[in-house]
Amino acid sequence: MTASPLNLRHLRAFYEVGVIGQVSPVADIVFMSQPAISQAIAKFESRCGAPLFHRQSTGLVLTEAGKLMHIRVTRALKSFDDGAHLVTQRKSSGQRLSRQMTLTQLRALVSIADHGGFTKGAKAVGTSQPAISRAVRELESLCGRPLIEKTGRGVVLTHAAEIIAQSARLAFHEIRQGADEIKAHLGADTSVLTIGSLPLARSAIIPKAILAFTAANTDVAVHIIDGPYNDMRTGLMRGEIDLMIGALRGLSPTDDLVEVPLFTDKLSIIARAGHPLAQNDNISPEELQKYPWIVPRKGTPTRAYFDTLLHDDWGGDLPHLIESSSLILIRGLLVQSQRLTIISKQQVELDVENNVLTKLNYALPGSGRPIGLTYRRSWHPTKTQSRFLDNIRRAVRDLDLNEGA
Repeated sequence: MTASPLNLRHLRAFYEVGVIGQVSPVADIVFMSQPAISQAIAKFESRCGAPLFHRQSTGLVLTEAGKLMHIRVTRALKSFDDGAHLVTQRKSSGQRLSRQMTLTQLRALVSIADHGGFTKGAKAVGTSQPAISRAVRELESLCGRPLIEKTGRGVVLTHAAEIIAQSARLAFHEIRQGADEIKAHLGADTSVLTIGSLPLARSAIIPKAILAFTAANTDVAVHIIDGPYNDMRTGLMRGEIDLMIGALRGLSPTDDLVEVPLFTDKLSIIARAGHPLAQNDNISPEELQKYPWIVPRKGTPTRAYFDTLLHDDWGGDLPHLIESSSLILIRGLLVQSQRLTIISKQQVELDVENNVLTKLNYALPGSGRPIGLTYRRSWHPTKTQSRFLDNIRRAVRDLDLNEGA
């Protein structure tokens, strides 16, 4: 089941019936007739592929599948309500806006936001440009403010539009999660886990966790996303990525993301095996500065540490730096040159063991950095996602990554 066929009033009807257990009192709450509510629930059950209620003489009681979906619908409706409240700044106005918005309008806004314009947005949702423009104008009328601004470079969402689009993305994500949970409950877990992977996690933790997880969850797909931290942060916030694994950034307690440390990692200076400094047990900063370096791009924790080390401790500058976080490129450059790099030894452990690369005997005090999980503060993992988290923690224990930290 996807979010797209759903009617928001039908979702509210399902939610209210799940709470009250009767259809008749819900009719006045959602402004639908009793037959319309019963029909809406039946259609929703058909889309979910499972009965959501036990029909009893005393009323309707949620089935196990219904309980799973009810949790997700509750969270989805809260996301809609929160977004509307932030836009209107008044609870009563926010509730009214949240109940007047339609799925067509929200899908249109999200598609324009995600694809950068009316034409591409319309194509993505399979409609015409006039139709998607009309949907956004209707939403603007409900909000009482503009949502799209046209510039020389295209269209830009206003702040209010960004809030509404974000709340809609997360709400749609909750419904998809509910559909996945119902399938898993019925014994056909075809979930897709989307994991954001920062450099250190790719070399040891994630491979071990994935192999263990997929061996026991053969029908679940695992998608690994790598890229710059800020890109993956955006994916997390939009619900496009379930969780991220890598170096933690020390987020504020008020941030919308949460960081959970798993272990502490230390940096090392790495060179090719046979490098002139490889057998030196008393390397000086001056000797290190004689060689060209490969370093991560600015804005990463490792680069920040390296810049501090270079300017505050070594008191110098290095010309001809190569900036890259690609482990494949770094490895290729190291083995074919005298270059040095600063990196976690865990990332090149196999090459060190196979005598392709070597760790230089130079201490890097204060280079310990927490490695862990990052996810949305409001994230409510499915059982499948929780099992993957267990595999991540088990991989950290099995690899003994805190040794020497």
